[in-house]
Amino acid sequence: MKKIVIISVLFSLSIIIEAQEVLDSIQIERIAKTSQLWGHIKYFHPYLEKNSDKWDQAYVNAIEDVSNAKSKKEFKNAINKMLLSLNDPITHIIESSSGYNSNDTSKYPIVSWLKDSVLLFSIKDYSDLDDFNYSSKQFSSLKDKLPMLHGVIFDLRGYNKLSDDLKGYIDYYFADIQSFLSGKKLNVPGYKARFHDGFKPENGSTSGGYSSGYYVKDDDIIYPDSKNSTQKIVFLINQFSELPRIALSLQNNGQGFILTLDSLSDASFVHSAIFELEDSLSVQIRLDELDVDKKPTADNLLPIGIEENEIFEVAFHYFGGNTNARSRIVTEVNDAVIRSVEITSIDSGNIYYPDFGNRMLAIAKIWTVVDYFYAYKDLMVDNWDEVLKEYIPRFAYARDSLEYNLAVAEMYTHIQDGHGFISSKVLSGYFGTASPPVIIRFIEEQPVIVDLLPDSVYRVEGIEKGDIITKINGEDVESVIERRMKYLSASNHSALYNYISWNLLNGNDSSTLSLTVRDKKNKIKTIQLPRLNSYRNYIRQLSYGGRDLMPITKHINNDIGYADLDKLTVDMVDKMFKDFEDTKAIIFDMRGYPQGTAWSIAPHLTDKRNVYAANFRRFSPMKMKIGEDISENLTIFNQSIPDAKPPLYKGITVMLIDERTQSQAEHTGLFFKAANQTKFIGSQTAGANGDVTNFQIPGNITLYFSGHDVRYYDGRQLQKIGLVPDIQIKPTIKGIRNGKDEVLEKAIEYVNSIIND
Repeated sequence: MKKIVIISVLFSLSIIIEAQEVLDSIQIERIAKTSQLWGHIKYFHPYLEKNSDKWDQAYVNAIEDVSNAKSKKEFKNAINKMLLSLNDPITHIIESSSGYNSNDTSKYPIVSWLKDSVLLFSIKDYSDLDDFNYSSKQFSSLKDKLPMLHGVIFDLRGYNKLSDDLKGYIDYYFADIQSFLSGKKLNVPGYKARFHDGFKPENGSTSGGYSSGYYVKDDDIIYPDSKNSTQKIVFLINQFSELPRIALSLQNNGQGFILTLDSLSDASFVHSAIFELEDSLSVQIRLDELDVDKKPTADNLLPIGIEENEIFEVAFHYFGGNTNARSRIVTEVNDAVIRSVEITSIDSGNIYYPDFGNRMLAIAKIWTVVDYFYAYKDLMVDNWDEVLKEYIPRFAYARDSLEYNLAVAEMYTHIQDGHGFISSKVLSGYFGTASPPVIIRFIEEQPVIVDLLPDSVYRVEGIEKGDIITKINGEDVESVIERRMKYLSASNHSALYNYISWNLLNGNDSSTLSLTVRDKKNKIKTIQLPRLNSYRNYIRQLSYGGRDLMPITKHINNDIGYADLDKLTVDMVDKMFKDFEDTKAIIFDMRGYPQGTAWSIAPHLTDKRNVYAANFRRFSPMKMKIGEDISENLTIFNQSIPDAKPPLYKGITVMLIDERTQSQAEHTGLFFKAANQTKFIGSQTAGANGDVTNFQIPGNITLYFSGHDVRYYDGRQLQKIGLVPDIQIKPTIKGIRNGKDEVLEKAIEYVNSIIND
């Protein structure tokens, strides 16, 4: 098999060369399945809510064995090694088998009488419980008998391991009779499970209100149907039994007793899910735990080899009040014995270039977080499971920090989210942090210089607004664009080119840029420009078309007011409306990012109350997404604009938009549209809205994404589409060269046509 070389550059500048076989399809599939298993457990196993670092390290320690496994047995051992770190008897490897085939053809449940008014209720084959009519009838038949009995034995010793689709039947049927089992009030313990309401950011905070924690479900208080129900109840179980939670309640009040042939854990009560690794090899995963102060204990652990008649003899001792029967051995029974496994911390080396295990942990986390929490996953074009398998080799074979970071960035573009940006020192260095003294935009789908720093030396060099860039450092600009767009996530085509314009000309601080342009006379010229980090902040101010030189608010004429929402602050809003109270129209320029003024402006645009502006949805998963049992809880709510506030502005309002209008800027448009049907003039917006959240992966990398699915208040899609202009207009190269703001001019023309109509 062909060999490749992986080169790891350490801080010491020493070089370690490792020969590794090319991953084949089986290895990739096993790494993918292990990564998905890690993710399901990471965010839903009840033991891992507060401290999951040990689980992360267990994955890192095991994944190399997973990739090197030459057989199913070796794969199984690697997974088992990882699972042992949980110290959980329920979460374990299971292999398909034919199981125990009983010759018993009886129909269960079976009700029969024993001596001394003791009733025996038997369930050996749990699949019979699927017959609801028969089973309900058998359970209901106990209601009239229970007050007259000396005792009841529920023999729940199953023949086979309980299949996942049969779990919960016992509690369901016992719910019909549990009020007849005791004359006392019974507290039935519930299940404690994890929940996520959106994805809580791992770095900093967010406006999304996302949270995680525990919730308790199905706890109950049972009030007696008859105060005369004082009979004692014995539950006889084995490893294949499901025990109703009411058994613990009866045990607590001294009326119920649990006898078991095997060690008792909470496995008889809690829920689990089955995750298939590969053919005939799966993992059973714990979903919850009992909401109790102490673990369940048996009243009697019956000895190995005990005869059937002796088992019932032990049970009858409890009916007689003798709980010191000769077969009694242990009252405190621990969970199944678990072989401990030592989790050793592995030095991942260079913090920007983690080792193989941590690179695999990174791809596992990217897949999991997006799969469970990305609000717009349903709008993704590519199959996310297939993306995982496609990029596993890329992460595995990354030879240095740059290749690793670029693999992360390229994989992340598949989420197609304008909020899908990445914070990485390696990527910042690759794309460059220093800018030349010019601003570019894509006009007529070409990179065009739209503004310059106010320094005459560069004008002397011959750069003018409207010059079209053809080459960057001698390379055709199309090639540079194509190379860079591979690593940028965007919601639509317009936004993607806007993002590219931010760093297309960037490089290292104090470096020189060789820029080839075509001017308005169709003349080609190459100019040398410095790149400086100090230009960066000033260029950000200029990035909205030189509006930094214009007043924030102004009168275009006596009838039309203008407000630049990129710079207007909340404390300026009241004064703005006072200044514009005699105008007939206001043009809101939202070709940028606002200062949180939508909540202050919109109440002046309507006299209505409780006006809905946006519909919010976020994933609030409360259960693993495994197999056919997919639970994707949604938190859905409508957001209304604040109540009307005087003075009410009754004139025409329009909002200028383009590809730079993103997130809160688009949300501002939703508010204005809901308030008074403000008209949008311009071009498609970025199509990315939804309270950004984030997570971190090895390599000192933070990834961001939209945590909320934000829509128009009537449910129409906003993501990817953006705000739809009522009047479509884009700048032209000719307009840039002539110093015109064609979008603003169109808005003035539209407003005048309405005013003068």
